[in-house]
Amino acid sequence: MIVKRPSPTRPVPASREPGLIRIADFEFSVTAARLRRPIGFKGASISEKWDCCVSFTGATGCRGTAHGGYVVLWADDRVFRAHSECGGNALMTAVTEFGLQCARRVKFRTPLELQDRILGEVHEYACAITRLPDLNPAFTLNALVPVDHAAWLLFAQERGLGTFDEFVAAGGGPHLPARHTSVGCIPLLSYNSTPAEMRRLAAAGHFIFKISLGARGGPAEMLAADKQRLALVHEAIGGTATPHTPDGRIRYYLDANGRYRSRAQVEELLAFAEARGLLRQIALFEEPFAEPRTESLAGLPVIFAADECLHSAKDLRSILDAGFRAVTVKPAAKGLSATLRMIREAMRHGAMALVSDSSCPPAMLDWNKNVAARLPALPGLKFAVMEMNGHQNYAQWDRLLAQHPDAGRPWHRPARGIFRLPPAFYRGGGGIFASSRARP
Repeated sequence: MIVKRPSPTRPVPASREPGLIRIADFEFSVTAARLRRPIGFKGASISEKWDCCVSFTGATGCRGTAHGGYVVLWADDRVFRAHSECGGNALMTAVTEFGLQCARRVKFRTPLELQDRILGEVHEYACAITRLPDLNPAFTLNALVPVDHAAWLLFAQERGLGTFDEFVAAGGGPHLPARHTSVGCIPLLSYNSTPAEMRRLAAAGHFIFKISLGARGGPAEMLAADKQRLALVHEAIGGTATPHTPDGRIRYYLDANGRYRSRAQVEELLAFAEARGLLRQIALFEEPFAEPRTESLAGLPVIFAADECLHSAKDLRSILDAGFRAVTVKPAAKGLSATLRMIREAMRHGAMALVSDSSCPPAMLDWNKNVAARLPALPGLKFAVMEMNGHQNYAQWDRLLAQHPDAGRPWHRPARGIFRLPPAFYRGGGGIFASSRARP
């Protein structure tokens, strides 16, 4: 399915206020991408991915093009469960369209300012059409990703900024301290991943694996299934050797997607992991609890990371007080503006940050990679890592990669589970500017 929506109105005249950017015209298209198989998490699964593309033309004639991708089940599973899969994606598409109309009415100096001007109004609209007054803001941020990224690229064109570092600095983002020459890829082991697939990924050089927990069913049934899942994964690949960790053993990154209900459940799972000899290989445990959070995770022997529960940077202090020590950031699912704000707040409080994926296509993966390459490595790892699972899930991943306007560059495909990032990656923005120059 392809829906292409050019702006129906005439271009807006250039602003007479110097330094302000105004969107004169836009284009918006949506494509339903076929997946190899359903992706299971949060006790449910998605069978297709709606990807979209937004192009902004500024009043000066400059242009910025960016992509987005909808993950309704991740953003707010209540919307997903209340509608057909198509219906949930259609609601998010409507939020993107409304965000475009709001953005077109605003004159702004930086993309951060644009988001501040429109986010509240767009979220009110999203709450209204989903009939959820407490809709997770991740839903609105997910819908606004192509709007946000197109604004960043239009801003770069208008200001003559040619690198990722230049436009982040000019746009008011934080200084990102690292410059890694390698970034490790974290594949996803979803509910449907088989032991044979796990072994193939380990043999290909991957050394940290994200494991979807929070199985279907009630609390007792879920916990029993999660234990069985951990045991299966560890039996399949737990003994794999790697040169990228101090003890030479691979690492696990658990993600419960808010399905656990108490600290006691988390403790029971970790006790099981210790009894099976895999506790020391758990690098992270992401989002065990759904909201509201009433119990602390302080004192438990793994690093806990927050994701969907972080509605804004202001939430971080309470998350850290609850025993979390890390945050996952999602440029491809929440946008660069929200990501930069979260990283700034995480650094201020001494929390760790890493980039997590949302099954994004190659053009969106560029944004994740640019952020991941600039974040400090996690404890016990020799360089930065980022989740990447689009290549596992898109039925036509190789075709999408070949269509990338910057295809063929060495950092577009991992080798032995690692992206190699030469100086040219940093000089050229790692592909985001090439994607912007391409027509949608």
